[in-house]
Amino acid sequence: MTPRLQRWTALAADWALPPRGRIPDRPDAGSALLRLLALWAVIGIHLNSFFPLSGASETVRCLVRLASACCFWCVPAFVFLSGYHAMGGLETLPVRTYWRKRLRRILVPLLFWSLVFTWMPSGSGWRGIRAVAHDWWNCAPAFHLWYIFMLAGLCLLAPLCGRLAKHGPACAAVALFQMAVMADPLFWSSGLFRHPLAISLPYAPLFTFGCRFSFRGIGRLAGRLTALSSVAYFCCMAVIALRGPDRTPYPVFQYLGFGGVWGGLSLSVALLRAGQSVSPALSARLYRLSKAVFGSYFLHPIVLAAFAKVLPPGFANAAWGRLALLCATFALSMSIAAQMLKAPFLRRVV
Repeated sequence: MTPRLQRWTALAADWALPPRGRIPDRPDAGSALLRLLALWAVIGIHLNSFFPLSGASETVRCLVRLASACCFWCVPAFVFLSGYHAMGGLETLPVRTYWRKRLRRILVPLLFWSLVFTWMPSGSGWRGIRAVAHDWWNCAPAFHLWYIFMLAGLCLLAPLCGRLAKHGPACAAVALFQMAVMADPLFWSSGLFRHPLAISLPYAPLFTFGCRFSFRGIGRLAGRLTALSSVAYFCCMAVIALRGPDRTPYPVFQYLGFGGVWGGLSLSVALLRAGQSVSPALSARLYRLSKAVFGSYFLHPIVLAAFAKVLPPGFANAAWGRLALLCATFALSMSIAAQMLKAPFLRRVV
């Protein structure tokens, strides 16, 4: 590569990436890679909502079913990672200080994007206050914002989860609760738990497990075992998905189901351990890129909706078309979030 081309490439990358800001002395490459892959999986799941298959061949349907089955690990991984990084603050900060710092980071984007998605989809005028209040009370101003309500609740539960994580018997009790959730995930994700704070209860065990691994550390043996477990997870999900939709119960794959929790825990621990061997230079780049993941979570439905309006109806019926949509949505969402991070006001909401 010529010096001139290198310079232009560096300028393009600097424009597309989030601002440099302060990079930690030892940026966590494992966390950054986990965030990026989990966002990719989230977009892969939501792609099916905006581009349902109609007229696609059986081969394409089979591939989409297979890909979707292998994506539900993303939410458990995000929750586990939140607990993993929360433990440092829980041990060094008073509870009120921790709540103030974390809730401020969550509530401003939650309020902003809830307002955006509350009125943007209709485009037909003002919605009644009662209808808006109903959606917010059910943590659903948009189909994907329930996750941010859940994060806010986990922030309030974090001090309790941190204490439980330090004691083995308490963690055993948390594991039993996790098994109860996995036994009937549709009940724990139903309307009964779709209210502020209650929405966080089924995810509290995953958050606690993240705190536990942060407290105890991740050794080489744990990294190797979870790497093997991750491979087994994808193989198992592939076999189940390829059996056909009539023989594939959705709760097996669902975020709170057996598959989602298995994959989320395995991939999280394996990648966090693998990230310890990544070079400092690459770790810094991954860390910088991952700063745009939070904003991309809010933005990707808008990008998908725009693609749905301009692309021909049959575009997503081909395997290459869906893959292109996935890549383009990921890249465009990340680029927009990166630019918003450079604006004084907008960076507070991404």
